[in-house]
Amino acid sequence: MKVLVTGATGFVGYYVVHKLLERKVHVVATARNSEAARQKSWYDKVTFIEHDFTKETKENLFEKFQKPDLAIHLAWGGLANFKDASHIESELPLHKAFLLNLISNGLKDLAVTGTCLEYGMQEGELSEDMDANPTIAYPIAKNELRKYTEALRQKFSFHFKWIRLFYMYGEGQTPKSIIPQLQKALRAGENVFNMSKGEQVRDYLPVESIAENIVIFAMQHEITGIINCSSNKPVTVKQLVQDYLKQHNKKIELNTGFYPYTDYEPFKFWGSDKKQKKIISMNPIEEFKKERKERIESYGQNKELKEAAEKFNTISNRDQYSYNFSWMGRPIIQYPQDMVMMQELIWEIKPDLIIETGIAHGGSLIFYASIMELIGKGEILGVDIDIRDHNRKEIEAHPMFKRIKMIQGSAIDPNIIEQVKKHAEGKKTIMVSLDSNHTHEHVLEELKLYAGFTTVGSYCIVFDTIVEDLPKGSINRPWDVGNNPKTAVFEFLKTNDNFVIDKAIDNKLLISVAPDGYLKRIK
Repeated sequence: MKVLVTGATGFVGYYVVHKLLERKVHVVATARNSEAARQKSWYDKVTFIEHDFTKETKENLFEKFQKPDLAIHLAWGGLANFKDASHIESELPLHKAFLLNLISNGLKDLAVTGTCLEYGMQEGELSEDMDANPTIAYPIAKNELRKYTEALRQKFSFHFKWIRLFYMYGEGQTPKSIIPQLQKALRAGENVFNMSKGEQVRDYLPVESIAENIVIFAMQHEITGIINCSSNKPVTVKQLVQDYLKQHNKKIELNTGFYPYTDYEPFKFWGSDKKQKKIISMNPIEEFKKERKERIESYGQNKELKEAAEKFNTISNRDQYSYNFSWMGRPIIQYPQDMVMMQELIWEIKPDLIIETGIAHGGSLIFYASIMELIGKGEILGVDIDIRDHNRKEIEAHPMFKRIKMIQGSAIDPNIIEQVKKHAEGKKTIMVSLDSNHTHEHVLEELKLYAGFTTVGSYCIVFDTIVEDLPKGSINRPWDVGNNPKTAVFEFLKTNDNFVIDKAIDNKLLISVAPDGYLKRIK
């Protein structure tokens, strides 16, 4: 299947392209700036065709974009000011012409994103059967484009889905949005965050979920017309901010009431999700994925389950539970839960190289290499200050050694780093696993030296962050509470916003030696 994505370099478009690639479809991506596209992690995996939406053309765009089976139209300009008349006077005519060109020349399946602001000042749960009543330029223009495109179906035969987006947050969002403003204040070390009273009720989803929904809605034909892309979970803006701070272990005083409320949004509104539930229920695979995601999210608020996991983590670490397992004959000093998670990440990311500091018996090296062998590509580079002879012999004699290389020396030695750089040259996708000396100082230095090898969309995993959560003095090693991998992670993230802690993994595992240690590179 071939899918055209317009506005592919935008905030939502970036994630939509990734979600399509996960489904193994041929993506034709387009945007005004090819240079911006080259900076995206998906660039080499798509067919990119530059197109300037600010200029009308008589060129056959259906031919230009290689006759796609489906078009997902996300592009729109001027989003810095929703009230600007240019949305009606300039953007609307251009997008009418663009869609007419595609449809009249043969496009048979189209999804276009709209906005919840099309509902105007209506409050409460907003459903698709309610009349649109937009009050400012941007949603007026969007609603007019919807009506225009619907009218084209009287002349042309094509499937049409109008996906109304509610509120979202995530990496890459406009700096004017509340979460980016909060992140900026935190990075600057400010003591106070200025915001509105925060009592207004909204409907928020992470941009990854928005993108997933867009793809699901766009790729089906059973339910067409207007479809809300919403959570159906009303939340105040203040609660959104507080939840973000709690999730990221941050603190800042909220100066509520500093800014006035906007005059173009209703005070309390959220989206009905009845249509999207119906769409997902018709696809058992998508329904299972959604159920699993919601279940995992619920674990983050499940006090009883979290307390049980915390108790197990404490007692099992005391009793050296992680020393009980092996992989293909080699001891693997890890929790099975973390190894299953690593398998999921490796299978999803399919890295060309995994760099691991800390080899021990080599079980992790063998484990990663075996997954690589199944994928059919990639190698593992292990670094350890002391590769003991008996372990080296066993690793080198193993069938999976063909995908393994080892370097002996301190992971933070400049000479070792130079060797690692040579191994990393030419590798498009790299994962990193840090599991050697667990003192704060050493892990922080490892993060500074190795995190940069991690490619965008991949992970740098810091093991044994659990030390910070165990009773003080329970580990007879140079590291302890206040001096361990987790404290190093928190220190590292204060000055590096290329990575975020993947809390979804923490909620999923619960039992893990690496809580707050799964760092995803987002830029």
